[in-house]
Formats: sequence, C-alpha cells, structure tokens
Amino acid sequence: MGNVRRIVTFLALFVLFWVMANPDDPSVPGLVASKNYAFILAVSWFGTLAGIASNGVRKGDDLMDAIMVSFFLLSVFEVMYSLSLGGRVIALHLIPMLYSTYFLGRMADWKAFERYLPYVFALGILFVFLSSAYQMIMYAGMQLRFGTRTAFFAPVGITFGTYMFNRERPLWKKGIFLGTVLLSSVVLLLFGNRTAYLSVFVLLLILLWGSRRARNLKSMLLTIGGMVASGVGSVLTLGTLYVGPVFITYVLNRFLSIFTRLGKGEDPSVMVRKYDIASAMERWGWQPFFGRSISDYMLRGLEGSKLLFVDNAYVTFLWKYGAVGLMVFLILIGYALYLSLHLFRREVSPFNTFLILLLADLIVISISTSVFTTYVHVAALSLLLGVASSKRASFSAV
Repeated sequence: MGNVRRIVTFLALFVLFWVMANPDDPSVPGLVASKNYAFILAVSWFGTLAGIASNGVRKGDDLMDAIMVSFFLLSVFEVMYSLSLGGRVIALHLIPMLYSTYFLGRMADWKAFERYLPYVFALGILFVFLSSAYQMIMYAGMQLRFGTRTAFFAPVGITFGTYMFNRERPLWKKGIFLGTVLLSSVVLLLFGNRTAYLSVFVLLLILLWGSRRARNLKSMLLTIGGMVASGVGSVLTLGTLYVGPVFITYVLNRFLSIFTRLGKGEDPSVMVRKYDIASAMERWGWQPFFGRSISDYMLRGLEGSKLLFVDNAYVTFLWKYGAVGLMVFLILIGYALYLSLHLFRREVSPFNTFLILLLADLIVISISTSVFTTYVHVAALSLLLGVASSKRASFSAV
C-alpha cells in the first residue's frame, strides 16, 4: 500500500507540473489542448483508481467534497444542455472532467506532496519562462501573446519564491527560489499584463500578513525589498540588452497607463472588455437561471469575431451557467479560501501558503481573464484542493 501511495503522489505532482509546463498555444512545440486534456484525464483517473483500490475512499473534508461534486454535475449538465441545442463537441466540453483531478489530490499522500511541491513548482516556472522566451523570439520583440499561465503562475512564482527564499537555510535551496522569482519577473514584465501587476501587489500584502503571524515580518520585508530590486533590475537590464531601450519605455507605459488612459476610460483593452461584457450580460438576460450553455458564442462587433467567453470569469460564468452556476462557483471559491485560511491558521507551511497565494491570484485575475475555461486553472486548482481536503480531514482526526 505504501508503494501505491507513493505512485499516486508522484502522479499528482506530475499533473501539477504538466499543466504548468505544457501550453495550449499551438504555435509552441508541445501538445495541443485536446491532447493535454485527454492525457491529464488518463493520468488522474488511473491514479485515483489505484488509490481507491489500495486504500479505499479516504476521508476528506465533507463539505469540500460536496461542493466539488455539485460543481462537476453542474458543468456536466451544461455540456449535455449544449449538445442538446446542437452544439458541436469542442475542447471546452472536456473541462468538467478535469475536476476529477480533485480526487487524485484526495488519494495522494499530502505530507509527501507538500514536501516536493516547492521544487516541482520551481521547475514548472522554468518551463513557463522557456515557452515565454520562445514566444518572444518567434513573435519578434513586443509582439507577444499573453497566456493564461502567465497570470496564473508568474505572480505566485514571485511571491511564493520570496516566501521559500526567506524560509530556506541552505544556499543552494535559496538559489532555486531566487531563480523562481527572477524568471517569474521576466515573464511578468515581458507580457505586461496589468492585472497580473495588481495580483503581485495583492499577493505581497498577503505574504506580509502571513509573515506577521509567523513573527518574521522584518525578515520578510527585507527579503521582499531585496528580491523586488534585484528582480526588476535584472529584468530591465536583460530586456534592454535584448530588445533595446524601447523595452524600458514599453514597461513604463504599461504602468503609467493605469493612471492615464485607464483613469480617463480611454484604454483600448478596457473599452473592448466593456463592450464584450455588455454583450454577454445581454445574452444572459435571455436565460438568467441556467445560462446560455458552454458552447454559446457571440459576435464581437468591434472585430467581427466569434467569442466563446469574455475576459471576466464572473461574467462568463453568469452568461454560460446562469445565476445558479455563478452562485455555485462563488461558493466553491469562497469555501476553498476558507479552507486554506483554516489550514494556514493551524500551521504556517509551504503548501498552505502556496494555496492561499494561488487562490488570491485567481480571484484577482478573474476580473480580466476568463479562468476555468482552460485546463491550466481547472486541473491545478482542483488537484490542490483535493490535497487540502485530505489534509484538513487528517487534522480533524487527530
């Protein structure tokens, strides 16, 4: 049984790494989205079945289990409803199945998972950086494409790397997490997403709050100051050497636009989002309780393109799943945050800190990014919540 638990835990760590390391952008070498979905499902189901066969259905947090099953059933209902309306099968229809990674997390040994999580995450950040560097080279300079993994993992990489750098004692381990911070900073500044900038600010405040509880606030303040200075300095230096002085202008303009064009309501990305959100809300009004189904699309009049979702997770859920779906989604996020804070109050540990940072990041970027429409968000968060559920149950049993 011990060997099976180790295998299941390895598979859980592998799934987390896989969703970080494999982009669904077909222009980047790697597997396309639909194959990624299928592979993650195969690994998750095999690990879950192996865990059940060896240890039975292990105890978890009952309410978290119920919420995840409810959300899974709601997602399946939306898929069936979409198909009944004549919608064709697309990659998004596989999203509900990825909530099954939650049960893989439930079957894993949370102590072993927690032990190796920081290093798997650091390795994943390296691959996020490599694929971002590839895009920079292929798209020539500033013609970069913003990806879901950038906002989801780069802010967490900066803050979690800072936390681990402050926590570790051996110099070689400090080097690993300093590298995580620097690579995440490069990715963040290259892609210039302002919501991700906001997320970093929020996560740093959370990190300082947690450090106050851990009674190392002064140490963390000095660490953050040093890491931010070295990270920003290194990124600007490298960007200037590779792209030229225009790189600094590019980064500064992204920051300054928060107070200039954004404040005046003249920012193009804000104008497009307002148009899309207004259109999505109009379509939601046609069927407010259960939404318009996962494959419903609308035309973006500004470009004449078809949209399957808008760049706001809350509005997308309301449009696609209706008021019922949005309520279940908010309950899921709210209870997940409560669970992670409960674990953190009991024990300040890498896993508990990581989960809080990831959840906070997701809540912030949901304002301008349609999370839960890609395997990255669904598989990673579901897996981690499964581990947290198992951990909560083990604490309750003591």
